[in-house]
Amino acid sequence: MQEEIDVWGGGDVKGSFGAATANLRGDALLTAAGDLSVSGEGSTVSLSGKLDATAEDARLRTLGGATLSASSVSAAANTASVHATDASLSLSGQLEAFMNDGDVLAMGDIAVRSGGELKMRSQAVKLES
Repeated sequence: MQEEIDVWGGGDVKGSFGAATANLRGDALLTAAGDLSVSGEGSTVSLSGKLDATAEDARLRTLGGATLSASSVSAAANTASVHATDASLSLSGQLEAFMNDGDVLAMGDIAVRSGGELKMRSQAVKLES
């Protein structure tokens, strides 16, 4: 068994496999100078360490349900866009959101419920109906 395999390609490298499995004991680094696309019918990404994501433009589209579970999540992006048919956000702790300017647009009804105190601070309040 060979301890180390180096593969270098000056041009395009293409491969088609029925199934591929990669087990890495050390670090893994993927760098793409151009576009990077990963797709599959059933895809699972599992990380036991830290995930850092930095993007100039980020988009997440899901036709089914979307689930995100983590003890600590941090993402930095200039533009973030999420498109989903149905989305649900459930928090057991505290949610804080900050923005310079914001718009919330709903095509149907909006309901605000609070189990405790409801506070609103503003320089001016305008209600239109």
